[in-house]
This record gives sequence, C-alpha cells and structure tokens, in this order.
Amino acid sequence: MDLVIKDTVLGNHFSNFSKNFNVPNDFADIIIKAHQNGISNKGIRILGCICLNLNNRQIGAKKNDTQLQLFDDEWFSFDNDSPLGVDLSFKYSDFLPKGNKNTNQVKEGILELQSWLYTITFNRVSKDGKTKEFSYRSPVISSFLTDMNSGFRITLNKYWYRLLIDLSKGFNSFSIMALFDLSFNSLRFYAYLLKLPQIAAKDRYSDSPINLYGEKGTYQNKATFIETFELPYTSPSHIREKFLDRIKKELDLKMDWSFNYAFSKDDKKIAIVAYQTNNYDKEIMQSPSRSKLMSNTTKLESNSIRRSLTDKVKRYNLSDINMMMLAEVYIKYSYYYTLKATNKKADLRGLTGNDYTTKFIEIVDQFMENNRYESKFSNDEKLKIREHLFTKIKN
Repeated sequence: MDLVIKDTVLGNHFSNFSKNFNVPNDFADIIIKAHQNGISNKGIRILGCICLNLNNRQIGAKKNDTQLQLFDDEWFSFDNDSPLGVDLSFKYSDFLPKGNKNTNQVKEGILELQSWLYTITFNRVSKDGKTKEFSYRSPVISSFLTDMNSGFRITLNKYWYRLLIDLSKGFNSFSIMALFDLSFNSLRFYAYLLKLPQIAAKDRYSDSPINLYGEKGTYQNKATFIETFELPYTSPSHIREKFLDRIKKELDLKMDWSFNYAFSKDDKKIAIVAYQTNNYDKEIMQSPSRSKLMSNTTKLESNSIRRSLTDKVKRYNLSDINMMMLAEVYIKYSYYYTLKATNKKADLRGLTGNDYTTKFIEIVDQFMENNRYESKFSNDEKLKIREHLFTKIKN
C-alpha cells in the first residue's frame, strides 16, 4: 500500500474548496472541548484548514474497506521505520481571508498546537504475535519551518493526521466560514449542534418542553450541559443571557445551522433543537441553478416555519386558529424576517393565546413597514410553501 504519509501535502487557500467540508466526529469533539484543551479559535482554525485540505484523503466506513486497518498496521507500529508525522506545506495566506495580511494569528495558532502535549495509549500485535501496550506522547505539530514572510512547512503528528482523515466514526458537513466568522463559544456550539442526533422514537423525551420527535436535538440534564461547556454559572437565567442567547443570535445571522431551546419546568433539564437557517436558503437562492432548486428551497422554508410554529403552540398555549394566523405571517414575510422582527421582543413576554398572536402580528407588520423589507419569495413560491406547510401540519 502506498501510504499518503510518504507524500508532502501541498496546501490550498480555503476559498478554493466548496463552502462546506467533512469534519470527523472526533475532531468535532476536540472543538467542543477546546476550552479544556487550552486551544483558541486560532488553533482550531489551523486544524480546520488542515482538515479541509485533507478532505480528498479521508477514508469512509465501507464494510469491506480495509484501508484504516492497513493504515494502522503500518503507521502505529514500532517494528518498522515509518515516519511519525506527515509534512504539509502552506502559504500564510491559505489561512487568512482575502486581503487579510495578519500572519501573526496563523503563527500563534501553530504555536498553540506545538505547545499542546497529549498522551494516548493503544495496543498493537507485534511480529512475534504478542500484544503490546504502547504510550505515545506528542504535540499536534512537531516541527514548524518558515521563511518568515510567505510560506511554511509543518509536520503534523500521525495520530492527528489519522484523526482528521477517519470518517468511520461519523462526520458532519461543516461550514468553512464558521472557522473565521464565529466567536469562540459560538464555534464550539456550532460543532455541538452538528453532532446532535435525529430523534426517531415518538415516546422518547415525551416530557420535553420542545417537540423533539423527528428533529435533530437533545434533552439532557442541565448539569451535563454545564459540564460540557464548562460554564461558570448554573442558573437558567445566566445560561440564557450570557451563553445561549448570544450564541443563537450569532448563528441566526451568520450560519447555516442554529437552534431553539427551553428549560424544563423544574429547571433541571434543557431541550435543544437544531434547524437550518435562512442563510442556508439564501445560498440556494443565489445559486446559478436556482430554478432547479426552488422546490428544495420552498420545502426548507416550510420546514423552518413548521418547527417554529410547533414550538410556539406549546410554549404560548396557541389554538389552531392562532397557529394558522401566525403561519400566514411567516408565509407573507418569510421565516427569516419574521424571526428577525420578533426575536427577544419584550412586548411578547408573558403573553399567551390570542394576546400573544395579536401582538406578534402587530410587531412583524410594523417591523416590515419601518424597514421596507420585501419578501424574497414570489406569490407562486408562497403558494408552494403554504401547500407544503399545511400538508405537514395536518399529518
């Protein structure tokens, strides 16, 4: 087998790739736990761009695929002279948005990965048939050679190379711009959202304050959530104001995925539901093949509206008539503008039923009039959204 470790990977600027790349679940876990590991956005960005450049070398999870086994037999062996890392060559500009010449943040990210030492243990069968246990301690990047101005060469530890190309434990499509546009906590939470499972069983999480059936989400103990993100506060009000609401606002504006959440009545558990945002829809709308993708776009819009309505019916005690009235507002102005108009509005707090519905419609109408926004959907597209939405609601 001609191992890729014998090659030098020549890096490319992130803009030369598609807008999303495959992030293995193990790497997503590293991003989520970045605070515990002492890694900042700069270090995550370096690893993310390396992962992006390795996407064409990633190995899947086919039943008869022996690539990973062959890979491990040679790489994780002390009975041969296989190298302990793979060389990668980049330009500093490969890690920076166009026009950004701040190479210091690239160097600082690499130095972070050089200073982060970790230890792994593993078993391997030697040539004499005996199983031996090994301990391996190394930084992520073991060497860093630079010409100081434009380019550099690094040696990526073989364990990390293996981690970034192994898709057999699952992976998700990760927005490249998340590496550059998101704050530290939002980037960690984005990785967390993408890993949430699809809830299949109808009776699972039946006591959740948000509908989870058929959605990508979770319902877990608040203590577990606090531990995952190492939050310094425990009260739901602080978790909302200082963590979740800030992240949600950022993801709603910038990313293809965001979320809704709610605490249980006793505040001991938290439910989180992920959803695709209108930022994802807008990318589709701007595509050259827009006409071919319109059916997908209207379905995405309909699904976004349905999720929001499902949440509001339960949270604000809405009747079927209330729900239908709100549905028409979403269809008229779009999910994106309706969310933008009503998100965190104090005038809606404490209201339920007819009072909530009336105030909600009033706020959205006024918002659209003041800002002179126009719905991005044509009348024909609105009809398709309405048809798809009401079909789903009836079912």
